[in-house]
Amino acid sequence: SSGINAEYGVDQGTCGDSNQKSYQQKRTRSRTCNDKTKNVHGRSCDGDTKVQTQTRDKNVCERVTRAYIFLYDDSYAATTGKLHMKIKQDKIVCWTAHIFNAPQGRNVLHEVPATGCTRTFD
Repeated sequence: SSGINAEYGVDQGTCGDSNQKSYQQKRTRSRTCNDKTKNVHGRSCDGDTKVQTQTRDKNVCERVTRAYIFLYDDSYAATTGKLHMKIKQDKIVCWTAHIFNAPQGRNVLHEVPATGCTRTFD
């Protein structure tokens, strides 16, 4: 019998560099051939291409522009210090510049610019 196996997911690169907008994704399609089960016309699959490879650009790399923090209490979120945020996706890591100075507010979601982080993520 013949079978087809195809899948995307072998990334040829990842986001990360500050100017990177995309990366390539590779798909390999493989077929098996067994001439004992020829098609209705008796055609052999022996000479057919058994493995096909395709690549496509994934235009998904972007810089993080906003960061969020939820504060549960109103005592400066237990700090009066300057806060930074670490942003991580797999091996891509960056730190924001100082984004909070003694944040205040009880049960408040703060949205701030993620300045200082120049890496790209997907």
